[in-house]
Amino acid sequence: MNGHGLVATGLVCGYDARVILKGVEFRLPPGDFVGVIGPNGAGKSTLFRALSRVVRPWRGSVTLDGTDIWSMTPRQVARKLAVVTQGASPAADFTVRDLVLLGRLPHLGRWQREGPADNAAVDHALRITGISALADRLVGELSGGERQLVTVAQALAQEPQYLLLDEPVAHLDLAHQLEVLDLVDRICREHGVAVCCILHDLNLAARYCRRMIMLRDGMVVASGPPEEVLTPRNIREAYGCEVLLGTNPLSGHPLVLPVRSAQARPSRSGLHVHVVAGGGSAGPLFGLLLREGHWVTTGVLNQGDGDWERARALGIPVLEAPPFSHIGESHRVQLERWMRQSDVVVLAAVPFGPGNLVNLQAVLEATRQGIPVIMMNGDSRERDWTGGPAGKLLAEVATVAERADSLEQLVQLLRSRTSAEGDASSRGGSHRTSR
Repeated sequence: MNGHGLVATGLVCGYDARVILKGVEFRLPPGDFVGVIGPNGAGKSTLFRALSRVVRPWRGSVTLDGTDIWSMTPRQVARKLAVVTQGASPAADFTVRDLVLLGRLPHLGRWQREGPADNAAVDHALRITGISALADRLVGELSGGERQLVTVAQALAQEPQYLLLDEPVAHLDLAHQLEVLDLVDRICREHGVAVCCILHDLNLAARYCRRMIMLRDGMVVASGPPEEVLTPRNIREAYGCEVLLGTNPLSGHPLVLPVRSAQARPSRSGLHVHVVAGGGSAGPLFGLLLREGHWVTTGVLNQGDGDWERARALGIPVLEAPPFSHIGESHRVQLERWMRQSDVVVLAAVPFGPGNLVNLQAVLEATRQGIPVIMMNGDSRERDWTGGPAGKLLAEVATVAERADSLEQLVQLLRSRTSAEGDASSRGGSHRTSR
C-alpha cells in the first residue's frame, strides 16, 4: 500500500492572486470511501480540481499511486481516475449508450475506433448502474436522477481505480439521492473502486462515508471516521451553527440535527432564561428557547444526565456536578448567583430527590428575591421523591410562580415578558443584568 492512493501533501492553490487551499493534506487509499464536507466556499470543489489535474498547485503536490499527476498526461490520469462534476449536464441529443461510450476515450488512440473490449466495458457500466434498459433512449428524455446515473456510468466506463464525485446528489429528490449513493457505495465495496465524494448533507455523508475530511476556509478542520469528525464543536467551528448530535437508530451512524446558527445570538430584547432541568425533563425545551432568541443557561446538572448531554450538545452553559453525586451547598451558592443574573427562571417538570433538592430550594429563594419563575406543569406528588420536603417546596413555589401547561404557553409567557422589558428599556427603565 506504500505510495498507493490519491494523495495531496501540503496543497496550496487558488485562482489569480486568491489563495483557496492552505496546506491541505488528503489521502484516498485504494478501495476507501472518503467524504469531503464543509460550508460553501470552504474549498471543496477546488480540492477536487487539484486532485483531478485541473488546477495546478502553487505549493505541495498531488500524487496518483506514487506519481505526481503533473508528470502524467491527462490521458494517463483518466485511465486511473474518473470525475463526475457538479451539475454535469449530459448532451441531450446523445443516446445513453453513445454518451457512456465517451468514457472509453482515455483507452483509445487517435482515430482509433472502439472495439469489443470497449463495448463490453460500456455494457458492464450500464448493467452496474441499472440503466441497461435506457441504452437507446435520448439523454434529453430522461429524468434528473436517470441522467445522473448516466454520468456515473460514463465514469465507470473509464474503468477507473479512483472515482471523484462533486455533489452527485445535488438537486435530486430523496429517493434518487439514495439510489445514486447506494450505487456508489456498491461500486466501492464490490468492485474495489476508491470513492471520494463531496456531500452537503451531513447525515448522508455519515451514512455512506468510511472517512471524512472537513474543510473551512481552505483548511482541514477535522479528518477521520464520521463519529470523530461530526462533533458539535467541529460543526460549530466549520459551519457556524449549533447542532444536536445523536445516533441513527437504524444504522448506528451519527445523526446531525441542526438547531440554530451560532452567530444567531439573542436579540436585544431576548431574555436570559435559566432552566432548572434534570433527568431529561427539559426535552425540546432547550432548543425551543434558543430558537426564540433567548440566552439560555441551565443547572445544576450531574455530568452524564440526559439534560446535561443535550445542553452541552447545544452549547448551553451548564452549572454541573460530578456524576451520581449530591448537589451540595457550594453548588447552591453558584446556582443562586446564576439565577440572580437571569431575567426569568424556568422550572421544568423535574422529579426531585435528596440529590437535587438544592435546585428546588434555590428556585424558592429566587422567588423571594423577586426573580420571575415560570413553573412547567407537572403533578407535585409525582415529582416528590423525598417523602414530603420536595412536595412542600413545590407547593410553595407554585403559589408565586407563573404556570405553563404546555411549551406553547411558555413561549407566550416569555414573549409577553420580552415585550414588557423592551417597553421598559425604551422608556429608560430597564434594570436587567448585563450578560
